[in-house]
Amino acid sequence: LLFLLKVIIFIYTLDPNGVLCMNKLLKYNQAKYEVLNVIAKDRLKVGDRLPSERDLGSRFNFSAISLRRALKELAEQGYIEKRHGSGTYLNRPICDWDKKGEMMFLEIVRTDIPPTASTYQVKEFMRERNIDLKIITAIKPDTNIANTASNCIGIFVSGRIDEEWLAFLRMLDLPMIIVGSTPFMNSVLTIDRDWEKAAYMMVEVFVNKGHRQIGLITGDKEYYPSHLIYKGYRNAMEQAGLAVDERQVVWIPIGQSYEAISDFLNLGDKYDAIVVEAGPLPQFQICCWGREL
Repeated sequence: LLFLLKVIIFIYTLDPNGVLCMNKLLKYNQAKYEVLNVIAKDRLKVGDRLPSERDLGSRFNFSAISLRRALKELAEQGYIEKRHGSGTYLNRPICDWDKKGEMMFLEIVRTDIPPTASTYQVKEFMRERNIDLKIITAIKPDTNIANTASNCIGIFVSGRIDEEWLAFLRMLDLPMIIVGSTPFMNSVLTIDRDWEKAAYMMVEVFVNKGHRQIGLITGDKEYYPSHLIYKGYRNAMEQAGLAVDERQVVWIPIGQSYEAISDFLNLGDKYDAIVVEAGPLPQFQICCWGREL
């Protein structure tokens, strides 16, 4: 579990307000990641010289500034050493070359919903450490998942987890981290954005700017984070002494984003601010086209 936590903490970052959010990789961070990939792919050992900056620059689409900052950070972290007039050398191993095992990333979906998990960073992080990541998409628990899990050292789980899934995953008896909000966050190791606090903070910002007619557009009622967003919104409104009229809230059914948002905006209420969950944001922007919002 400690190893899994280190993996997740590497991928996620905690902002100053305490809201957990996916780290948007800056260019120099991407460049640093690619340099580590070069070290892994070339199987460089401590004392081996890295390709020159010019060679590295020709492999990737990064500016010289981004690449130099990436190398500077890797040097500060002790991974590489720059020797004047000689080049850059590997100062510390990034992994052992013996394969350490396989992990599973299980994405639980419904028949009409495509997978949503972004596994690229997890997969690359594992690959650098000689751990394979087996990505599986499933609707219901089955023996194939159990057989695959029997060869794994741990599991990441994402998607819509119910009691049946939870019982099945616990039966596998492997270290497990759930990526995403579920009703079981108090009993299973979970990491995700704090949707409730994020919505609360957004309403606070609007109230402090003098807004009073604040609407909410959130996801469908079967999507657990939608309820957390609604809870944060409602608590912040009540804290500010503002009444919550349920007509100010719209739950977006799957596949009906445009229609539901359009109907919501057609009610004629004069909102001076609207909190929008990320999923229906593009449809919300389309619905705003031509409106005085």
